[in-house]
Amino acid sequence: MLLVTTLTVLSLCQLYLPLTGSTDTNTKKNACTRFGDYPLKEHSPDCYENPNVLSSTVKMIRQSGYDVQEHDVVTGDGYKSRIFRIPVRDNDNRKNKQPVVLQHGVLVNSAVWTWAGNRSLANAGYDVWLANQRDSGYTTHKTYKTSDYNFWSNR
Repeated sequence: MLLVTTLTVLSLCQLYLPLTGSTDTNTKKNACTRFGDYPLKEHSPDCYENPNVLSSTVKMIRQSGYDVQEHDVVTGDGYKSRIFRIPVRDNDNRKNKQPVVLQHGVLVNSAVWTWAGNRSLANAGYDVWLANQRDSGYTTHKTYKTSDYNFWSNR
């Protein structure tokens, strides 16, 4: 039922929006402030073009003006996960240089923590480590390829 309703709404919008002249064929909106706007992102005022969508974690950290280190963590069952460190800046004289590890949620990777800009923990003087879960795109295996069933079974 949901699929039919969604397809109906999409079909109506495809018919209606060109008639109203409110469609812009040159937009490349790829980010929205609300999840529900994604099916109609090209027409939603709450969606916009974000050049960092699909960018790497390292690129976004460097783009924000921070140094970044890459480290590989190997588990006992053969997975190698890339983690990132944003070290405290050399000229930061604050005494609070405690390490903090940030772990992302499901269906994303460490890049989600780079969107905070100048509100980041790195800007507050913390030694920031960004971890990645096995299925985040920053993980390989010593035996399995990502196209192998056993890679995803996490045994």
